[in-house]
Amino acid sequence: MIESFADPETEKIFKGIVSRKLPLIIQKTARRKLVYLDDADDLRDLLALPGNRLEALHGDREGQYSIRINDQY
Repeated sequence: MIESFADPETEKIFKGIVSRKLPLIIQKTARRKLVYLDDADDLRDLLALPGNRLEALHGDREGQYSIRINDQY
């Protein structure tokens, strides 16, 4: 479940508000993946979808994970 957003543009995309900062096709994919994140009860829920490319972050981001929208984002 998403508890908060560090980036206001990400929150806009999640709420279905179009952002002028990203291409529309990226926003559609990002919104779908944000819904996956919000619906997930557990990290394993995200592993079930191979297109997410879930990976653990390192360094000062240890304990956090990322998923990919596409090859660029």
